[in-house]
Amino acid sequence: MRIIYLVLLFFSTLRLSAQTTVIPYPDNSPDLASFLQMGLSSPAVPYAAADYKKVIGLLDRIYEADKFSLPRSGSSYSGEIYDRIFSRENFAFLTDTDANLGNQIIEYERVKGIGYRLLIYYIEDTEPEERFGREVLDCLLLDAWLNLHGVILYDKLAKQLTPEQLGQSNFRRGFEEAVREYRRSLEELYYVLEGDYLRYDVKLLENFAAEFNAFIRELPERKSSEIYKKRFGALVKNFPHKGIKRVLKGI
Repeated sequence: MRIIYLVLLFFSTLRLSAQTTVIPYPDNSPDLASFLQMGLSSPAVPYAAADYKKVIGLLDRIYEADKFSLPRSGSSYSGEIYDRIFSRENFAFLTDTDANLGNQIIEYERVKGIGYRLLIYYIEDTEPEERFGREVLDCLLLDAWLNLHGVILYDKLAKQLTPEQLGQSNFRRGFEEAVREYRRSLEELYYVLEGDYLRYDVKLLENFAAEFNAFIRELPERKSSEIYKKRFGALVKNFPHKGIKRVLKGI
């Protein structure tokens, strides 16, 4: 079995080394003025749940008409809108230590599925390559980041409740869903580098590896975090591409 594993690892290394670029899809996205005309809020200020409702409604229509017209990372046309949609600044309330905890959880519940919802437009996991690669990775990272901070908020709330309150169905339902989504989104991140990396551009993977490294450092103090960190260590040790392995290590 060890010989088979080494052979598979060898051929994966050859394939990844040979894969230098994945050609992204054409960028047909409208410019900023057009997005504003179509009803999106200005990217000069943070987006709230109501703004994301506008985003989803518009992207539904764009996707049906021409998926190449979706907002794109680094685009000279739609880059400002894209950056606003994916900006962590929109969710600053999640990390505000002075905010009311109850209000934070209410706001989290309103936006918690945004990253995963955006993923619908970009991911093409049945294709040999992810030609919306940067956008897919941004969706996965945003999804995991939101769920991580949702778990942190629910853990904080749990410490303030009585045993009777902890057993109430409303709290249990919200808490269990937050944990479930947190675990799912972490699995999505790990899968990119544990099983799906050959479908991505190598340069994108290097950037993702750096962001993943930073994300792992944010994991909350939970029992599962030690398991995820050990898994990350194994990923670093076994990853077949030397350059990406160095980035994962934080070098």
